[in-house]
Amino acid sequence: MEDQGIVRLYLQRSQQAIIETKNKYGAYCRMIARNTLSSYSDIEECENDTYLGAWNAIPPNLPRKFPVFLGRITRNIALDKHGY
Repeated sequence: MEDQGIVRLYLQRSQQAIIETKNKYGAYCRMIARNTLSSYSDIEECENDTYLGAWNAIPPNLPRKFPVFLGRITRNIALDKHGY
């Protein structure tokens, strides 16, 4: 599914948005979290928190570059978990 379609699902408050995000960007989010965190459970929790963060941020935000948007959320969550 294209990024615009995923964002549209978030705007419609469809839970399918989370599934599509995980299918397309799950590995990407885990890789970003893995750069900061070493525990698999922390990485997995960070990934799930990213989906919640995207759910809460769209709307009002409309990301222009969805992977960058998710990457920023993931990185910030991982840094908070790590204690930076």
